[in-house]
Amino acid sequence: MSKAVKICEFCGAENKASAKFCNECGKTLAVSGQPAKPSQTSSSKAAQAFGLEIVSLVASILGFTCLPFFGFIIALVTGFMSANPKENKYAKVGIIIGSLGLIVPVIVLGILGIFAGATANTDDLIWMLILGIIGLLAAGVSLFFFIRWLRKPAA
Repeated sequence: MSKAVKICEFCGAENKASAKFCNECGKTLAVSGQPAKPSQTSSSKAAQAFGLEIVSLVASILGFTCLPFFGFIIALVTGFMSANPKENKYAKVGIIIGSLGLIVPVIVLGILGIFAGATANTDDLIWMLILGIIGLLAAGVSLFFFIRWLRKPAA
């Protein structure tokens, strides 16, 4: 006697018959009694999603070497475009590195701007103080939403 399983129509993964969501990609499973067979387009979607996850990881690493700033942005965009970024380790690592690669330099530059603007003997550098405060506020808001995304359970 074979076990009853549901086949995800998006990625083709086998799931328990009682499952409502796919264990592999997180998509909602079909409600009907007959399991859906994966289509040709769903397997190409899964392959494309896997490609995006790898691009996210590679771009985040390249953000430290030859593509500063742009590598981190590419890592964030492709990581969030993947099928289930909270569950896929490559996409999640790419998003974490990309986020921190953008937030940490803004914090450092904000602190340096505040220090330079506050210790200047002239009023000409007051703009550095203002930009430093704005940078720290932007980094703080970004860090808040990043931590909130990390703590939020996967769908």
